[in-house]
Amino acid sequence: LSTRKIKGGLPLFGDQVDELAGERLTTTSSQVNVSVRKEFGIRIPFVDKSNFTQDFIAFYDLDGDGKKSKSEPPLENILIRLGDCEVLTNQDGKSLMEYVPSGYHQLVAFSLEKLEGWFPNIEDSLLIFKDQVQNIPFVKGVKVYGKVVVDREQIRTDIDKKLDLGRIKIAAICDQTEISTLTDFDGDFEFYLPNGMYTLSMDEGILGDRYSLVRNNFPMELENGTEGLFFTFNIVERKREVVTKQFGAKKVSRPNGSIPEKAAPPKIPRITPPPSTDPNPDEVDPNGMPFKIERPDGPIDQSIDGGTDQGDVQPQNFPPRTISDPDNAPNIQPLIDAPIVDPTKLRYIIDLGTFTESVPTGMLNLIIDLGYSNEVDAGQNQLQFLSSKFENQTEAQAVSQRALALGLTDPRPQIIGEYDGRRLSSEQVQELSLKIAQQDPEARPSSPIQW
Repeated sequence: LSTRKIKGGLPLFGDQVDELAGERLTTTSSQVNVSVRKEFGIRIPFVDKSNFTQDFIAFYDLDGDGKKSKSEPPLENILIRLGDCEVLTNQDGKSLMEYVPSGYHQLVAFSLEKLEGWFPNIEDSLLIFKDQVQNIPFVKGVKVYGKVVVDREQIRTDIDKKLDLGRIKIAAICDQTEISTLTDFDGDFEFYLPNGMYTLSMDEGILGDRYSLVRNNFPMELENGTEGLFFTFNIVERKREVVTKQFGAKKVSRPNGSIPEKAAPPKIPRITPPPSTDPNPDEVDPNGMPFKIERPDGPIDQSIDGGTDQGDVQPQNFPPRTISDPDNAPNIQPLIDAPIVDPTKLRYIIDLGTFTESVPTGMLNLIIDLGYSNEVDAGQNQLQFLSSKFENQTEAQAVSQRALALGLTDPRPQIIGEYDGRRLSSEQVQELSLKIAQQDPEARPSSPIQW
């Protein structure tokens, strides 16, 4: 805006300035700037962070808390899949993913090497919303093992021929996931499973018409603290009618494959499932499988000292027993702290217990037949029964299960052991077994360990 003052007159505007030549003029100028800003609360997209960095660390979760501690060793060659991206952990158990979009992504982790029963304890999805470190803990699975047993007719001519029970499929099903293994020639099977609810079953398609399975589809719950579960699949051969002929005598028909009257009945009890669907509570084995002890018909010879014969053994007839850890167990902390422990020096033993009362000869013979030997407890001058020494827990637990099946369940047989000839308690054996499981199977200490 421009104005001009003339002596003795009013301000003039516009082109009138040029018409007043010779007059004194005064000009003033001013400028006003105005700006308006309005915000609607809408973020600008390119300013927000939508991709993040994820660090992963895989390790043996020895205490089960899901957190990495200094004493828990890392895991190398663990493949981690987050959505469509995959990484592999290094020797420190670490891996890195960059520019991961925010949101939920499917999470999968597994080892490229055999870990002997260790499984990842993780959720199936992961929410990405910031840069963070994700733990991938691996926990020890539960060992599920057992045996397939066939009860054959005693009248078969090939009764002494050993059956090939190998390649029978044993499967554990949890929701829609199936984990399976195959039996060996003797019908033994073993595999490790992560915690959860399962149904354990045997493939019945291999049985045909001659054999039938007594029980299948065992429910089982695996949780922390469970060391192992043992199951038996009992297969029975269908009975056939046996017809015997005698010259000059009436034909005799013996149903159910019974043996001739003159045959000597066996004296060793045989455990078979009963036909009843409502067994006596006292006749149930540790797996929930009912059992009975079959005895031969006819008279039973008594033992020379007037005690109970093997054919008369009942679970409730066993005298009382006590089980306790070995006295003066050594300190194994030097072994635990050592870099490498020699696994060939560790042996497993089943402690059946110490009988507090006299044991009849028939019972003694039966216990010895199960694989136990007795030694005198010097402290109380009583008989203590121990199994032989085994190189692995599976063999030892099989001997323990046979005792449980006969009713020696209170107290249950206990796994103890020896290392380099020195007796260990049950807790020490488990602690040492865990250390050996985590080290290189082929590794051996370079020098003797002083302990």
